[in-house]
Amino acid sequence: MIGRALDSRSDGSARYAGVNPAIASAAVAVCALAFFRVWVVFSADLGGPAQIGLSGVELTQQIGRGAIWRFAVPAGLVLILLLSFLRLFAKSRTGKLVFALSLPVISLALGAWPFGAMGRILARLRVTSKNPGMTLSAWFWMYCLGLVVIMIIGAVELVGSLQETKTAR
Repeated sequence: MIGRALDSRSDGSARYAGVNPAIASAAVAVCALAFFRVWVVFSADLGGPAQIGLSGVELTQQIGRGAIWRFAVPAGLVLILLLSFLRLFAKSRTGKLVFALSLPVISLALGAWPFGAMGRILARLRVTSKNPGMTLSAWFWMYCLGLVVIMIIGAVELVGSLQETKTAR
């Protein structure tokens, strides 16, 4: 299981150590790096062949409501880092549950916006070009993979918190 590590307690039981927050922090670092790299290359025939490469940041600038995502993506990544840091010291079930529930919600929000943005840009290119194309780079897939890892960490933490609650009863 991801993030399962033995940590000695007085009762000898195993619990999650700081592995899951560390993995989540590493995934945030990958997402942050990928956000500033070229994600997508659009190709179109605009009187001659043209190619436009956009990073995550540039993609937020190209969409109409991009200012929101230009700040929301870095803020969401910093929030995951902050939650990971706080999870290291969280001893209460409530703190662990907040961490477990927040990670998938934030990751889904950070992963949903690029698809709509790319779709809008491709639709604009279809109006002016005969046969527009779009190629996704490895950096985009690394961003998505980082978010999936963060979601999995949240799910693992949620299962662990629920099992801990069950055994405490």
